[in-house]
Amino acid sequence: MEHSQTDPGWRDKAYCRGLDHNMFFPKRGESTKISKGICGSCDVREECLEDAIMRKEIAGIRGGKSKRERDKIAKENGMKPVREPNHYNRNHSKGF
Repeated sequence: MEHSQTDPGWRDKAYCRGLDHNMFFPKRGESTKISKGICGSCDVREECLEDAIMRKEIAGIRGGKSKRERDKIAKENGMKPVREPNHYNRNHSKGF
């Protein structure tokens, strides 16, 4: 898991480059089918996924995987899953 950290040029080859990145940050309950489809056919999907896991990204679809899916991969590789900070909580019933 070192390629994406040493060669950030992979981002220039990403299929999502230039697209509306909001589609990669769906709200709870929204479909991830389109964003995961774009990632699934991307030539740098593995680099993107690796980068998201190494950077401990807390949201969004990266490398075709959700945060929950990335946490599972991280755990399987002996890494500690990342928890969302309290200010990121999507539960707006507390007045946020």
